[in-house]
Amino acid sequence: MFVKVYKYRIKPDREQEYVEIQKAAESIYERFVDKQSVHLKSKEDDSTWMEIHWYKDEPTYDQAVQLINEQEELQQLYREFMDILVSEENVLEENYLQVLRSRS
Repeated sequence: MFVKVYKYRIKPDREQEYVEIQKAAESIYERFVDKQSVHLKSKEDDSTWMEIHWYKDEPTYDQAVQLINEQEELQQLYREFMDILVSEENVLEENYLQVLRSRS
């Protein structure tokens, strides 16, 4: 599986907006691609968040993201998201391949 990881800091008083933006973005993504996502909030720093998204493979992600990024709705959500960040410079984006998954 192909995995996208994002880490960033949200302005403390904008958490509810963050949740609403993410819900709206997920509804757009699900029209174009099958994926699983999780959003994590740091226990040490309330402003630090992480998103992890699992896709079937990288070509699936690449094809879908081209279509998704053309959606005006998503472009507006992205602008709103950038507005709630503490700093745009501190956004971390990484790519991974899932090697092992265990269930307990």
